[in-house]
Amino acid sequence: MPIPVRLLESIQMIPVEFAEASQTLLIAFSEGIDHSVLYAVEQMLGYRTEACFVCPSVLQKGLEALAQVRGSGDVIFDRVEDARECASIIVSYAAKVAAEEIRLVKCGHHLWIRLQQPERETVNMVMRTSTAKAFTPSSVRCRSGIAVG
Repeated sequence: MPIPVRLLESIQMIPVEFAEASQTLLIAFSEGIDHSVLYAVEQMLGYRTEACFVCPSVLQKGLEALAQVRGSGDVIFDRVEDARECASIIVSYAAKVAAEEIRLVKCGHHLWIRLQQPERETVNMVMRTSTAKAFTPSSVRCRSGIAVG
């Protein structure tokens, strides 16, 4: 599943199974279930989500395996200080890849941004924010008319 590995590691969760018939993604947690993150995944991917538990050692092995398989295709920003910087980065990348659609959700202290391009692979961006409260998505327009938020 196209959930950025950085988010999976940060939240300590891992996709376990995808049921094509019901369009349901099973996501495992080793601690408590974060329902706001499950909802964010639903909004970003368009799948229903369900949660389950795995022991921490199984989760860690799965995350390590995913990190090796997926490589570093995601665009990561470890520290974004304010909403203007965040919006500027998103708009710049959206223009660079000619994104047709932008999706943005908050996951803990991270923003997950998906830049969907015509006939090309989706670009996932992850931004770690200094404080989650400062990054309530709002509408921002770039020159090409793409709306962020």
